[in-house]
Amino acid sequence: MAWFTRQKSVRQPGVPGEQQTVKTEGLWLKCDGCRQIVWRKALEENTQVCPKCGYHFRLDAIARLSYTGFDLGLAILAIFILFILVLRATNGRRTN
Repeated sequence: MAWFTRQKSVRQPGVPGEQQTVKTEGLWLKCDGCRQIVWRKALEENTQVCPKCGYHFRLDAIARLSYTGFDLGLAILAIFILFILVLRATNGRRTN
């Protein structure tokens, strides 16, 4: 009887078990507001707002700045220039 025997798992031919990956990993998110599954690309186009219920997903600081048009490279350059100006004003000496 084959009812109670364990079947071998189906694997892709020629690919070891550790290298098998799910190709749809990370493409979908579940909305906390309406509990619907939302496509990640639709969220990115809608600035991290659920298109079905309007729930706002959490944004990190860099993503929030990028949505406002803030250029991070320009900010780093400005900080570097200010640092050089402070060093020139003090002639490299420390103040107590």
